[in-house]
Amino acid sequence: MRFVDEFRDPAAARALVRSITELAGADEFKFMEICGGHTHTIYRHGIEHLLPESVQLVHGPGCPVCVIPMGRIDDAMWLAEQPGIIFTTFGDMMRVPGSNGSLLDAKARGADVRFVYSPLDALKVALDNPDRRVVFFAVGFETTAPSTAVTLVRARELGVRTLFSSSGFLPATVVVDRVQIQQVLINLIRNAMEAMRESEVRELKVDVSAVGNGFVAVEVADTGPGISDEVVTRLFQPFVTTKAGGMGIGLSISRRIIEAHGGELTCRRNERGGATFRFTLPVSMEQRVVNER
Repeated sequence: MRFVDEFRDPAAARALVRSITELAGADEFKFMEICGGHTHTIYRHGIEHLLPESVQLVHGPGCPVCVIPMGRIDDAMWLAEQPGIIFTTFGDMMRVPGSNGSLLDAKARGADVRFVYSPLDALKVALDNPDRRVVFFAVGFETTAPSTAVTLVRARELGVRTLFSSSGFLPATVVVDRVQIQQVLINLIRNAMEAMRESEVRELKVDVSAVGNGFVAVEVADTGPGISDEVVTRLFQPFVTTKAGGMGIGLSISRRIIEAHGGELTCRRNERGGATFRFTLPVSMEQRVVNER
């Protein structure tokens, strides 16, 4: 087909349906489309009603661009508008709306937002701007994850410490008190930033991932001095702190919040210095059913 009108030819459509019916025969087939654009087109044109009963269309999760939560776009825009940040992502993410516009709107407001064709393009931006923090908003499926991983390995080999990768697609849903979980995350990030105040290398990494047994894990890692043996066993007890002016109640409250949600808050020391705080949250029962199908 060379022209768009050929896609709208009723005779060609009927011939195609006849061919599909003949090929299917007495067998049964199920096909899953994973793009929200495909799903929209199928419903709009009634394609599922044209196919023989032996051919079923199963609607999949949708591609990251179609199904990414609005809150993730809001987080991306907040990060993009921070001082000293160069925010990079694929072009199809630029117009995805958040609650306060899109990344394209953030760019219009003065944020340094750039679209790239590959994670390696983001790495080049980081190499060209050693005095800036470069963020790559890594949206994609398993097919794009390896290229992102290779880029991060290459960045480490080159000694680049200004590249941060954030996954824009998480195949899990959690039901939480948003304000309370934000309080926990902000507390952990603030602690990490304060811990690195005197460090020569200051790297803060926040990672979100789906883990086994129906849980999502959030990790906040820093490159500070770490936690002493004396404190680590009592870290989550009330009034225990490593900060000179700290009250020692933030981590205790954070653990209570996470445990009330059915999760767990833990801490470990990093091999190369610093500490990583990790909390888990259970995936919603509806999402578990979807994942098990």
